[in-house]
Amino acid sequence: MSESEQQKQEPVSLVDPGVPADQGLSSLGLLMQLGGSLFAAAATLLTFVMLLAAGLGGGGRGSDKLIILLVLGATVTRSIFHRAAGTELLYGRRSLDGTVNALGGLKRYVAIGIAHSALVFLVLTGKFHVPMKLGLGIGLGMAVWPLTLGVLLTLPRFRRFTHGAMPVSEDKGFEGASILMTVLGTCGVLASGMFLIMMLSAGGRAMSSGPGVLILIAVILLVIRSGLHVQAGLSGLRTTSVDRSVELANRYANFGVISAFCAAGAILLLMMSMMRGRFDPSGMIFVVGLCWMLMAWPLIIRRFYSDRQFADLMAGDGASMHRRSPDAGLVGLG
Repeated sequence: MSESEQQKQEPVSLVDPGVPADQGLSSLGLLMQLGGSLFAAAATLLTFVMLLAAGLGGGGRGSDKLIILLVLGATVTRSIFHRAAGTELLYGRRSLDGTVNALGGLKRYVAIGIAHSALVFLVLTGKFHVPMKLGLGIGLGMAVWPLTLGVLLTLPRFRRFTHGAMPVSEDKGFEGASILMTVLGTCGVLASGMFLIMMLSAGGRAMSSGPGVLILIAVILLVIRSGLHVQAGLSGLRTTSVDRSVELANRYANFGVISAFCAAGAILLLMMSMMRGRFDPSGMIFVVGLCWMLMAWPLIIRRFYSDRQFADLMAGDGASMHRRSPDAGLVGLG
């Protein structure tokens, strides 16, 4: 028997029956990439707004503004490590000595997240004299996610991934990703569809003006984007075809990037028409941040599916057989 045939017939080692080989960590990696990207965009927007306010001579003492900017800078740093931890879960990171530690980024984020939460608590209660209960509630709220991940890392099923690359589950993690795409896409359909209905119901002069028509077209594109999102997710739950899943995911990702630029461009033109020749940098910052947020998930999904497909192509006959996940993606849903 050849080595490739042995690789095909060897079962995947599981900690518990009915649990995928990666323990659902591929879904966690996708969520952490998305959350880190959105939080980084929001914190960056707030930081630029604060810098503009300070430059324009807004109210408040300079020391207070400096502390707020430092906290916002720490928030951006935390968000970057948040996304990096998700990226390392999915694609690994090789150290200088050649070893791979898939959970290294997760451990760094846990430490940085707890330290950042403590910093926010101390600044709120010590500098700005926020009531202790409120400050403690905000600090603990910001620490919930890193503390939860820290507890999970102590469990035996995850501790065994400390050294070495993350194993790829039987379904390449596609079913967990498909559940996430279905849930997020459904939310997008409801939100953008509701906004479209409100715009059509309003009608009037807003719909007859050039910027109003552009906003309407952008919302329609977002509705179509969400529909493609749901279709790609449902298809991944119904079929085990790698090529079909990758095709629909890439179609959503390509249209998602295009719709992000169209929506940002429509809002930019609307702001320019409202400013009437006056330049407001905060409007441009908002548009850039919106485009960043709308592009984050399509780009994450495109890389995830394309990377798994490319790995199979490179493995050739030695690639593991693609089949249903033993948990049908429910670990990722949890």
